[in-house]
Amino acid sequence: VLVVVAGGGWLALGSGGSSPPAASSAASSVAQPVAAPVVAAAAPAGPGPAQQELEQARRAQQAAQDEAARLRAEADARRKQDEEAALRARIEQELKDKAVAEEAARKQAAEAAAAKAQEEATARLRAEEADRKGAEAAEAALRLGQPDRQRLQVALTALGFATGATDGVFGPRTREMIAAWQGKAGRAATGFLTQDQQATLLRDAAPALARWDEEQKKTAQAQAATGPAPPAPAPSPAAPSAPAAPAPARSSSSPPASGERCEGTFKSQWCRAAYQGFPSSCWSGTMVIRNGEVSDGWTSQSDPSRRNVVQGRIDGAGNVILRYDGVGQQTHTGQNFTAQISGRVANGVLTASGKGGSAGREFTVTVRCR
Repeated sequence: VLVVVAGGGWLALGSGGSSPPAASSAASSVAQPVAAPVVAAAAPAGPGPAQQELEQARRAQQAAQDEAARLRAEADARRKQDEEAALRARIEQELKDKAVAEEAARKQAAEAAAAKAQEEATARLRAEEADRKGAEAAEAALRLGQPDRQRLQVALTALGFATGATDGVFGPRTREMIAAWQGKAGRAATGFLTQDQQATLLRDAAPALARWDEEQKKTAQAQAATGPAPPAPAPSPAAPSAPAAPAPARSSSSPPASGERCEGTFKSQWCRAAYQGFPSSCWSGTMVIRNGEVSDGWTSQSDPSRRNVVQGRIDGAGNVILRYDGVGQQTHTGQNFTAQISGRVANGVLTASGKGGSAGREFTVTVRCR
Protein backbone atom coordinates (compact mmCIF):
# COMPACT_ATOMS: atom_id res chain seq x y z
CA VAL A 1 0.00 0.00 0.00
CA LEU A 2 2.79 2.39 0.90
CA VAL A 3 4.53 1.67 -2.37
CA VAL A 4 1.37 2.32 -4.31
CA VAL A 5 0.78 5.61 -2.47
CA ALA A 6 4.37 6.71 -2.97
CA GLY A 7 4.22 5.79 -6.58
CA GLY A 8 1.01 7.67 -7.09
CA GLY A 9 2.50 10.76 -5.44
CA TRP A 10 5.56 10.59 -7.61
CA LEU A 11 3.45 10.24 -10.69
CA ALA A 12 1.42 13.25 -9.68
CA LEU A 13 4.46 15.38 -9.11
CA GLY A 14 6.16 14.18 -12.20
CA SER A 15 3.22 14.93 -14.44
CA GLY A 16 3.10 18.61 -13.29
CA GLY A 17 0.02 18.15 -11.20
CA SER A 18 -2.10 16.78 -13.98
CA SER A 19 -3.06 13.16 -13.82
CA PRO A 20 -5.71 11.16 -15.41
CA PRO A 21 -8.96 11.13 -13.57
CA ALA A 22 -8.78 7.45 -13.21
CA ALA A 23 -5.41 7.52 -11.52
CA SER A 24 -6.55 10.29 -9.14
CA SER A 25 -9.64 8.38 -8.32
CA ALA A 26 -7.65 5.28 -7.65
CA ALA A 27 -5.20 7.11 -5.48
CA SER A 28 -8.07 8.60 -3.52
CA SER A 29 -9.70 5.36 -3.06
CA VAL A 30 -6.49 3.80 -1.90
CA ALA A 31 -5.44 6.78 0.27
CA GLN A 32 -8.68 7.15 2.25
CA PRO A 33 -8.36 3.91 4.14
CA VAL A 34 -4.70 4.67 4.95
CA ALA A 35 -5.23 8.26 6.23
CA ALA A 36 -7.51 7.32 9.05
CA PRO A 37 -4.99 5.08 10.80
CA VAL A 38 -2.33 7.75 10.46
CA VAL A 39 -4.52 10.40 12.14
CA ALA A 40 -5.62 7.98 14.73
CA ALA A 41 -2.07 7.09 15.52
CA ALA A 42 -1.07 10.74 15.75
CA ALA A 43 -3.97 11.89 18.12
CA PRO A 44 -2.47 10.67 21.42
CA ALA A 45 0.48 13.01 21.07
CA GLY A 46 -1.26 15.90 23.15
CA PRO A 47 -4.62 17.39 24.27
CA GLY A 48 -6.74 18.71 21.56
CA PRO A 49 -8.51 22.07 21.37
CA ALA A 50 -11.73 20.58 22.69
CA GLN A 51 -10.05 19.39 25.85
CA GLN A 52 -8.44 22.78 26.31
CA GLU A 53 -11.81 24.47 25.94
CA LEU A 54 -13.31 22.04 28.40
CA GLU A 55 -10.52 22.77 30.88
CA GLN A 56 -10.99 26.52 30.44
CA ALA A 57 -14.75 26.18 30.90
CA ARG A 58 -14.18 24.10 34.03
CA ARG A 59 -11.82 26.67 35.44
CA ALA A 60 -14.19 29.51 34.58
CA GLN A 61 -17.05 27.64 36.27
CA GLN A 62 -14.92 27.05 39.38
CA ALA A 63 -13.97 30.72 39.46
CA ALA A 64 -17.62 31.68 39.11
CA GLN A 65 -18.54 29.32 41.94
CA ASP A 66 -15.76 30.76 44.12
CA GLU A 67 -16.91 34.30 43.37
CA ALA A 68 -20.51 33.39 44.12
CA ALA A 69 -19.43 31.83 47.43
CA ARG A 70 -17.45 34.96 48.29
CA LEU A 71 -20.40 37.20 47.48
CA ARG A 72 -22.70 35.01 49.54
CA ALA A 73 -20.29 35.18 52.48
CA GLU A 74 -20.07 38.98 52.20
CA ALA A 75 -23.85 39.25 51.94
CA ASP A 76 -24.26 37.03 55.00
CA ALA A 77 -21.72 39.15 56.92
CA ARG A 78 -23.49 42.38 55.95
CA ARG A 79 -26.88 40.94 56.85
CA LYS A 80 -25.53 39.84 60.22
CA GLN A 81 -24.04 43.30 60.84
CA ASP A 82 -27.34 44.94 59.88
CA GLU A 83 -29.26 42.62 62.17
CA GLU A 84 -26.86 43.32 65.04
CA ALA A 85 -27.07 47.10 64.44
CA ALA A 86 -30.86 46.90 64.33
CA LEU A 87 -30.87 44.87 67.54
CA ARG A 88 -28.58 47.41 69.26
CA ALA A 89 -30.75 50.29 68.08
CA ARG A 90 -33.88 48.54 69.32
CA ILE A 91 -32.30 47.83 72.72
CA GLU A 92 -31.09 51.45 73.03
CA GLN A 93 -34.55 52.74 72.14
CA GLU A 94 -36.17 50.40 74.62
CA LEU A 95 -33.76 51.61 77.31
CA LYS A 96 -34.52 55.23 76.43
CA ASP A 97 -38.26 54.56 76.51
CA LYS A 98 -37.87 52.78 79.83
CA ALA A 99 -35.86 55.68 81.29
CA VAL A 100 -38.46 58.20 80.09
CA ALA A 101 -41.26 56.08 81.54
CA GLU A 102 -39.43 55.69 84.85
CA GLU A 103 -38.76 59.44 85.05
CA ALA A 104 -42.40 60.19 84.32
CA ALA A 105 -43.46 57.65 86.94
CA ARG A 106 -41.00 59.15 89.43
CA LYS A 107 -42.31 62.67 88.84
CA GLN A 108 -45.87 61.46 89.12
CA ALA A 109 -45.05 59.62 92.33
CA ALA A 110 -43.26 62.70 93.71
CA GLU A 111 -46.21 64.93 92.86
CA ALA A 112 -48.60 62.42 94.39
CA ALA A 113 -46.40 62.18 97.49
CA ALA A 114 -46.24 65.98 97.77
CA ALA A 115 -50.00 66.24 97.42
CA LYS A 116 -50.49 63.48 99.94
CA ALA A 117 -48.04 65.14 102.32
CA GLN A 118 -49.92 68.41 101.97
CA GLU A 119 -53.22 66.67 102.60
CA GLU A 120 -51.75 64.87 105.59
CA ALA A 121 -50.28 68.12 106.92
CA THR A 122 -53.63 69.85 106.54
CA ALA A 123 -55.40 66.93 108.18
CA ARG A 124 -52.81 66.91 110.95
CA LEU A 125 -53.29 70.63 111.49
CA ARG A 126 -57.02 70.15 111.73
CA ALA A 127 -56.59 67.20 114.04
CA GLU A 128 -54.15 69.12 116.23
CA GLU A 129 -56.50 72.09 116.31
CA ALA A 130 -59.38 69.80 117.22
CA ASP A 131 -57.24 68.10 119.87
CA ARG A 132 -56.13 71.45 121.25
CA LYS A 133 -59.65 72.80 121.41
CA GLY A 134 -60.87 69.61 123.02
CA ALA A 135 -58.00 69.61 125.52
CA GLU A 136 -58.54 73.29 126.28
CA ALA A 137 -62.20 72.66 126.96
CA ALA A 138 -61.35 69.58 129.05
CA GLU A 139 -58.87 71.55 131.15
CA ALA A 140 -61.39 74.37 131.63
CA ALA A 141 -63.89 71.79 132.87
CA LEU A 142 -61.42 70.76 135.59
CA ARG A 143 -61.76 74.24 137.13
CA LEU A 144 -58.19 74.15 138.39
CA GLY A 145 -57.48 76.56 141.24
CA GLN A 146 -54.12 78.09 141.96
CA PRO A 147 -53.08 75.31 144.39
CA ASP A 148 -54.00 72.69 141.79
CA ARG A 149 -51.92 74.45 139.15
CA GLN A 150 -49.02 74.81 141.56
CA ARG A 151 -49.05 71.08 142.30
CA LEU A 152 -49.10 70.34 138.55
CA GLN A 153 -46.10 72.63 138.04
CA VAL A 154 -44.31 70.81 140.87
CA ALA A 155 -45.16 67.45 139.26
CA LEU A 156 -43.89 68.52 135.84
CA THR A 157 -40.63 69.85 137.30
CA ALA A 158 -40.10 66.67 139.33
CA LEU A 159 -40.52 64.56 136.16
CA GLY A 160 -37.87 66.55 134.30
CA PHE A 161 -40.03 69.21 132.64
CA ALA A 162 -39.00 72.32 134.53
CA THR A 163 -41.70 74.98 134.41
CA GLY A 164 -39.40 77.62 135.89
CA ALA A 165 -41.92 78.61 138.55
CA THR A 166 -44.56 77.19 140.89
CA ASP A 167 -46.78 80.25 141.00
CA GLY A 168 -49.88 78.51 139.65
CA VAL A 169 -49.84 80.53 136.40
CA PHE A 170 -49.84 78.43 133.26
CA GLY A 171 -47.81 80.73 131.05
CA PRO A 172 -45.97 79.83 127.83
CA ARG A 173 -43.19 77.97 129.67
CA THR A 174 -45.60 75.78 131.59
CA ARG A 175 -47.67 75.13 128.45
CA GLU A 176 -44.50 74.18 126.61
CA MET A 177 -43.52 71.74 129.35
CA ILE A 178 -47.00 70.22 129.38
CA ALA A 179 -46.76 69.69 125.61
CA ALA A 180 -43.27 68.19 125.97
CA TRP A 181 -44.49 65.78 128.64
CA GLN A 182 -47.48 64.85 126.51
CA GLY A 183 -45.26 64.20 123.47
CA LYS A 184 -42.90 61.98 125.47
CA ALA A 185 -45.84 60.05 126.85
CA GLY A 186 -47.21 59.46 123.35
CA ARG A 187 -50.15 61.81 123.74
CA ALA A 188 -51.28 64.72 121.60
CA ALA A 189 -48.99 67.64 122.48
CA THR A 190 -51.73 70.22 123.02
CA GLY A 191 -50.28 72.01 126.06
CA PHE A 192 -53.59 71.56 127.91
CA LEU A 193 -54.35 68.83 130.43
CA THR A 194 -57.24 66.44 130.53
CA GLN A 195 -58.53 64.80 133.70
CA ASP A 196 -56.70 61.54 132.97
CA GLN A 197 -53.45 63.40 132.29
CA GLN A 198 -53.80 65.36 135.51
CA ALA A 199 -54.26 62.13 137.43
CA THR A 200 -51.24 60.57 135.68
CA LEU A 201 -49.01 63.53 136.48
CA LEU A 202 -50.04 63.57 140.15
CA ARG A 203 -49.53 59.81 140.43
CA ASP A 204 -46.10 59.74 138.73
CA ALA A 205 -44.82 62.64 140.84
CA ALA A 206 -46.41 61.51 144.11
CA PRO A 207 -43.16 61.55 146.19
CA ALA A 208 -42.27 65.07 145.08
CA LEU A 209 -45.83 66.24 145.69
CA ALA A 210 -45.80 64.71 149.17
CA ARG A 211 -42.68 66.73 150.02
CA TRP A 212 -44.25 69.84 148.49
CA ASP A 213 -47.46 69.36 150.46
CA GLU A 214 -45.42 68.87 153.64
CA GLU A 215 -43.49 72.08 153.01
CA GLN A 216 -46.68 73.98 152.31
CA LYS A 217 -48.19 72.59 155.51
CA LYS A 218 -45.17 73.70 157.53
CA THR A 219 -45.28 77.14 155.98
CA ALA A 220 -48.97 77.47 156.80
CA GLN A 221 -48.35 76.34 160.38
CA ALA A 222 -45.53 78.84 160.79
CA GLN A 223 -47.70 81.64 159.52
CA ALA A 224 -50.51 80.58 161.86
CA ALA A 225 -48.12 80.49 164.82
CA THR A 226 -47.03 84.09 164.31
CA GLY A 227 -50.65 85.21 164.27
CA PRO A 228 -52.25 87.92 162.19
CA ALA A 229 -50.54 91.28 161.97
CA PRO A 230 -51.95 93.90 164.40
CA PRO A 231 -54.32 96.38 162.82
CA ALA A 232 -52.98 99.82 162.05
CA PRO A 233 -54.00 102.47 164.63
CA ALA A 234 -56.82 104.75 163.65
CA PRO A 235 -55.75 108.30 162.88
CA SER A 236 -56.41 110.93 165.55
CA PRO A 237 -59.44 113.10 164.79
CA ALA A 238 -57.34 116.19 165.13
CA ALA A 239 -54.60 114.92 162.91
CA PRO A 240 -54.83 115.91 159.31
CA SER A 241 -55.30 113.12 156.88
CA ALA A 242 -52.09 111.87 155.28
CA PRO A 243 -51.61 112.76 151.67
CA ALA A 244 -52.27 109.97 149.24
CA ALA A 245 -49.20 108.17 148.00
CA PRO A 246 -48.31 109.05 144.43
CA ALA A 247 -49.23 106.48 141.83
CA PRO A 248 -46.25 104.52 140.47
CA ALA A 249 -44.93 105.72 137.16
CA ARG A 250 -45.79 103.62 134.16
CA SER A 251 -42.82 101.58 132.99
CA SER A 252 -41.86 101.32 129.39
CA SER A 253 -43.14 97.74 129.36
CA SER A 254 -46.59 98.63 130.75
CA PRO A 255 -49.62 97.71 128.67
CA PRO A 256 -51.33 100.28 126.46
CA ALA A 257 -53.60 102.91 127.91
CA SER A 258 -57.30 102.33 128.54
CA GLY A 259 -59.17 101.61 125.34
CA GLU A 260 -56.10 99.96 123.75
CA ARG A 261 -55.46 97.48 126.54
CA CYS A 262 -54.75 93.83 125.66
CA GLU A 263 -54.00 91.84 128.81
CA GLY A 264 -54.56 88.18 129.56
CA THR A 265 -54.58 84.85 127.72
CA PHE A 266 -56.17 84.83 124.26
CA LYS A 267 -56.62 82.62 121.25
CA SER A 268 -54.32 83.82 118.46
CA GLN A 269 -55.13 83.27 114.79
CA TRP A 270 -51.96 82.82 112.73
CA CYS A 271 -51.86 82.60 108.93
CA ARG A 272 -49.16 82.24 106.29
CA ALA A 273 -49.55 83.44 102.72
CA ALA A 274 -49.10 81.26 99.63
CA TYR A 275 -45.42 80.83 98.81
CA GLN A 276 -43.41 78.95 96.13
CA GLY A 277 -46.35 76.83 95.06
CA PHE A 278 -47.56 76.05 98.58
CA PRO A 279 -51.05 77.29 99.46
CA SER A 280 -51.91 79.63 102.29
CA SER A 281 -53.01 78.15 105.60
CA CYS A 282 -54.03 79.19 109.11
CA TRP A 283 -53.77 77.76 112.60
CA SER A 284 -54.40 78.80 116.20
CA GLY A 285 -52.12 79.50 119.12
CA THR A 286 -52.43 80.70 122.69
CA MET A 287 -51.06 84.20 123.25
CA VAL A 288 -50.32 85.36 126.77
CA ILE A 289 -49.93 89.11 127.41
CA ARG A 290 -48.71 90.23 130.85
CA ASN A 291 -47.73 93.87 131.49
CA GLY A 292 -47.12 94.42 127.81
CA GLU A 293 -44.90 91.32 127.42
CA VAL A 294 -46.20 88.95 124.72
CA SER A 295 -45.55 85.23 124.33
CA ASP A 296 -47.06 82.54 122.11
CA GLY A 297 -46.04 79.13 120.78
CA TRP A 298 -47.10 75.78 119.34
CA THR A 299 -45.60 72.40 118.50
CA SER A 300 -43.83 72.01 115.16
CA GLN A 301 -45.65 69.76 112.69
CA SER A 302 -42.45 68.53 111.05
CA ASP A 303 -40.80 67.69 114.40
CA PRO A 304 -43.09 67.31 117.46
CA SER A 305 -40.07 67.68 119.75
CA ARG A 306 -39.55 71.28 118.59
CA ARG A 307 -41.76 74.32 119.04
CA ASN A 308 -42.47 77.56 117.26
CA VAL A 309 -41.94 80.40 119.73
CA VAL A 310 -43.20 83.99 119.57
CA GLN A 311 -41.90 86.67 121.95
CA GLY A 312 -42.43 90.44 121.95
CA ARG A 313 -44.07 93.39 123.59
CA ILE A 314 -46.74 96.07 123.26
CA ASP A 315 -45.66 99.62 124.07
CA GLY A 316 -47.76 102.32 125.69
CA ALA A 317 -48.97 103.60 122.31
CA GLY A 318 -50.34 100.20 121.30
CA ASN A 319 -47.50 99.34 118.90
CA VAL A 320 -46.81 95.61 118.66
CA ILE A 321 -43.34 94.19 117.96
CA LEU A 322 -42.94 90.40 117.87
CA ARG A 323 -40.16 87.95 117.00
CA TYR A 324 -41.38 84.68 115.51
CA ASP A 325 -38.74 81.91 115.76
CA GLY A 326 -40.28 79.14 113.69
CA VAL A 327 -39.57 75.69 112.30
CA GLY A 328 -40.19 75.24 108.55
CA GLN A 329 -43.26 73.18 107.67
CA GLN A 330 -43.36 73.29 103.85
CA THR A 331 -40.74 75.14 101.79
CA HIS A 332 -37.81 74.46 104.17
CA THR A 333 -39.09 71.58 106.27
CA GLY A 334 -37.39 71.27 109.65
CA GLN A 335 -35.20 74.35 109.18
CA ASN A 336 -35.28 77.28 111.59
CA PHE A 337 -36.29 80.75 110.46
CA THR A 338 -37.05 84.10 112.09
CA ALA A 339 -39.83 86.51 111.11
CA GLN A 340 -40.10 90.04 112.45
CA ILE A 341 -43.78 90.81 113.10
CA SER A 342 -45.14 94.29 113.79
CA GLY A 343 -48.57 95.85 114.13
CA ARG A 344 -50.94 97.63 116.52
CA VAL A 345 -53.73 97.17 119.02
CA ALA A 346 -56.81 99.09 117.93
CA ASN A 347 -60.46 98.78 118.97
CA GLY A 348 -59.69 95.76 121.10
CA VAL A 349 -58.04 93.79 118.27
CA LEU A 350 -54.33 93.06 117.91
CA THR A 351 -53.18 92.71 114.31
CA ALA A 352 -49.60 92.29 113.10
CA SER A 353 -47.73 90.93 110.09
CA GLY A 354 -44.20 90.36 108.83
CA LYS A 355 -41.97 88.21 106.62
CA GLY A 356 -39.45 85.48 107.27
CA GLY A 357 -36.63 87.45 105.65
CA SER A 358 -36.62 90.14 102.97
CA ALA A 359 -38.05 87.77 100.34
CA GLY A 360 -39.56 85.20 102.66
CA ARG A 361 -43.06 84.08 103.41
CA GLU A 362 -45.52 86.55 104.97
CA PHE A 363 -47.15 85.75 108.32
CA THR A 364 -50.07 87.49 110.01
CA VAL A 365 -51.58 87.22 113.48
CA THR A 366 -54.92 88.43 114.84
CA VAL A 367 -56.00 88.46 118.50
CA ARG A 368 -59.30 89.71 119.88
CA CYS A 369 -58.40 91.23 123.20
CA ARG A 370 -62.00 91.57 124.40
